[in-house]
Amino acid sequence: MQELKWAFLTRGEALLHGDLHTGSVMVTETDTRVIDPEFAFFGPIGFDVGAVLANLMLSYLAQNGHPGEPDAIAAYRHWLLDTVEAVWTGFETKFLALWRTSATGDAFVAELFADRAGAAALEKHRLATAFSASRMSRILNRSKIQRFAPPVKQRPCIWRAA
Repeated sequence: MQELKWAFLTRGEALLHGDLHTGSVMVTETDTRVIDPEFAFFGPIGFDVGAVLANLMLSYLAQNGHPGEPDAIAAYRHWLLDTVEAVWTGFETKFLALWRTSATGDAFVAELFADRAGAAALEKHRLATAFSASRMSRILNRSKIQRFAPPVKQRPCIWRAA
């Protein structure tokens, strides 16, 4: 775990927003803007997309704690899952295209995906990172649910987020 913490703190792979969530993204039919950059830092490439995905999933899991028509809640939850898939697919597609054509430097070893040993090491690291990210997400999600859901509805939402 200490190795993962060190990697997180020392890998400046990209300039990140640092607090990216659905409230930080302003969208119109012709333009998209991201606001509130005061937490920006250099860190792991997937940090911001992971934060957005966690925010969307928290919203999905918390919907049972919100009042409203069951059909409207179900439709919104469906939209949230579709959005999670679209965000991840968009990130993955763009990342892999750039990786295969423009990856340079020590942090971007282009052969990593082609080499079996490198791919196995990457998968092992991905699984370890996913575990620690999942644990961190659960802690954050519980605190957000406790702030927004009525007390009687908090427990089922927190249980789902865990």
